[in-house]
Amino acid sequence: MIDTSFFSVFTCGPTEDRRSFVLPLPENRHLAIMLSSGADSSILLYMICSELIKKGRSVDEIKYIFTVPKTDGAEVHSPGIVAAINEMLDINLPAPTIFGAENVQELHHSQQIQQSVRAVFDEYAAGGKLFVYLADNRETSELILTPEEKPYRVDTNPFPEYLGMPFNELMKSHTIDLHFMHGTERLLEISHTCTQQTYGRCGRCYHCRERQWAFDQLGKIDPGTN
Repeated sequence: MIDTSFFSVFTCGPTEDRRSFVLPLPENRHLAIMLSSGADSSILLYMICSELIKKGRSVDEIKYIFTVPKTDGAEVHSPGIVAAINEMLDINLPAPTIFGAENVQELHHSQQIQQSVRAVFDEYAAGGKLFVYLADNRETSELILTPEEKPYRVDTNPFPEYLGMPFNELMKSHTIDLHFMHGTERLLEISHTCTQQTYGRCGRCYHCRERQWAFDQLGKIDPGTN
């Protein structure tokens, strides 16, 4: 019998493009997540908490919730995401730690998270026990209009012992479907997508268009406006 105490498997996405992935839940580690306040990292944090509870483990294993203070105002929205998950699951997660690479707001958006993850490991390594989740998914290439819009993505997880990248083979339509599978539409309502403004959506940037594309693929109505 396979011991599933340290991972879970899920299948999600549109009917014509179902994909499966593994959510790693390593034991005896300091779990952390990069919470951008978007739909992807919000559902990832919820799922980590939910699966720890289902497996009889403690959400206290989650030591840090990092939000990078980017120009999109992610740090404005992350406390609300955490508060909502706390209420939904009746838990008490740590408050977001606002932390990023030096001069993070001067970096190109494709480098802000990459450089900040490196800074996190430099500052919070915990003797090699730190394990950080990223909610990156595959880019929707047909939506990229200019090279400046291209999000930073890697083909494979370069450090699986220290990084959790469960969505790396998924599209946005798959991660949005996870919200409907888990009944977390509330997180869709309050998550922040736009990279051009702190509140609301411009409707023009890649991330705004990608989110709308994902709902269209699923035949769903987006309950959020942020």
